[in-house]
Amino acid sequence: MTVRYPLPLVPGTKIGVTAPSSGVAVPAHLARLDLVASHMVAAGYPIVEGACLRSDYKHVSAPAADRARDFTALWQRDDLRAIIPPWGGELLIEILPHLDFPALAAEPSPKWVLGYSDLSTLLFALTLKTGIATAHGANFMDLIRDQVFGLTQDYLKFLASEAGGAFTQSSYPRFQIGFTPFEKQVDAPFLATEPVRWEILGGAQQVQLQGRLIGGCLDTLGPLVGTPFGDLPVFLRTHRADGVVLYLENCEFAPPGVARGLWQMRLAGWFDGLAGIVLGRSNGPDKTGEHAYTYRDAVASVLSDLGIPVILDADIGHRPPQILLINGALATITVQDGRAEVRQELRP
Repeated sequence: MTVRYPLPLVPGTKIGVTAPSSGVAVPAHLARLDLVASHMVAAGYPIVEGACLRSDYKHVSAPAADRARDFTALWQRDDLRAIIPPWGGELLIEILPHLDFPALAAEPSPKWVLGYSDLSTLLFALTLKTGIATAHGANFMDLIRDQVFGLTQDYLKFLASEAGGAFTQSSYPRFQIGFTPFEKQVDAPFLATEPVRWEILGGAQQVQLQGRLIGGCLDTLGPLVGTPFGDLPVFLRTHRADGVVLYLENCEFAPPGVARGLWQMRLAGWFDGLAGIVLGRSNGPDKTGEHAYTYRDAVASVLSDLGIPVILDADIGHRPPQILLINGALATITVQDGRAEVRQELRP
């Protein structure tokens, strides 16, 4: 299965917004949604809202079948180039059995689907099941006009890349721990206060790895292991000649949960034949102290003997900002003295 890339997202083309996981219902959140939409329209990207967006009940925007139907309806529209949900949630996995993946694959104009967290459940399954590239990065609610480091403008520029093209990103200088709630400041950007430093498991100062990218949130991808929506070993075999780089980020797991999640993937063959693993900054609770079992302990206990490069604290996940990673793209990732460069080629 070769990788297919959606048409470039360029000014004048439309963006669909639907919530395949959690919806938007709180007034301050709705105000943020409207603000981002207005910024997108001003930048030249008309917005088409799905039916499952401006409501939230029991942590989802609508029943699973309705959410799947809404996503499919946007996917089938010829006038859209991208679908960008507002944010993640917890229960996107519910819609996967309701999606007709062969029909999605047969669509002549597939869309860029962008997001992270629970949305990576959909991105991961969509790329594995259809061969269509998906975009792991900021959610719609993050894409305000004045976001830090020009993130919004960079995302729009990179998603305008043609199939066969390439783009390069560098690691950011700072990342966020705390944030300003939208209730206090509707146009709040990321509060990037902490210095960024990409690390290499084992302590090396320099490494380079290359391969097809695939990955997402550890918390939500783990439940796909052993299901028809998480057959990563097939992707590994398909792209053996190019190599595969798996990227993961932790949202909520404490160190034992990180270890269990990684062991689940390892025992299912997800790490067999990888060219490398990239881990984002962990957002889960950690332990300190001489005898504490820490996040680093958890990672090392599962990954240190694989004989492949393992990168830590990358600009991915729930401690933003994060670089844009295209599932299916051929990436070259270079880390030296804490800084990183990521080049992605949109090769079939």
